[in-house]
Amino acid sequence: YLKKVLFGSLFLGFLVYIIYTIVAPHDESLLYATIINDNISTSQEEAIIQEFGELIDYNPNRQTIIFDDSFYLNPENVDLTTQSKIATYAYANSLDVIIADEDMFEYYVNEGYFFDLTQVLPSDTYSNLTDSLYMGASEINEDTTAKAYGVYLDNSKLYTDASANYQGIYGTEQKRMVIGIVQNTKNRDVCIEFI
Repeated sequence: YLKKVLFGSLFLGFLVYIIYTIVAPHDESLLYATIINDNISTSQEEAIIQEFGELIDYNPNRQTIIFDDSFYLNPENVDLTTQSKIATYAYANSLDVIIADEDMFEYYVNEGYFFDLTQVLPSDTYSNLTDSLYMGASEINEDTTAKAYGVYLDNSKLYTDASANYQGIYGTEQKRMVIGIVQNTKNRDVCIEFI
């Protein structure tokens, strides 16, 4: 009887775990932003989340906003492990926006990662950002016409105050950072609001 009781208990425990995993409420991911070749302090990240959260009615008990600044890549010698991690997030529809220096942003434009912002941004927002648009052409697409794939963050006080790059922590040479919306994001409206 001992084997039957143990087996029955294990089976019942496994069944309860499966049901709980399916039925239990999960945190809804509102925004997952990958930051490449820069980092922001925890206190500044919290300030950005709080300020942005007020715009979109963010509930931290049920929703998540993540800024992952653990990615450092050299466009001339891209680390395959890091590149694979970013690709995995993108293909799993978990990655919403990428913030990167110009060189790495160009790399991901060439890989076909981003929306053409003329197609997704409201016309008033687009016209307000005209002077800050990153124009590029994707090598993957047959059309080599330059399109607006990103927005330079030089004029974003919120980002430049939080950025180690713009604060000169990495040295005297600042890199221009660009933000773009990943094509297969599940949270396109939130990404537009974030920009």
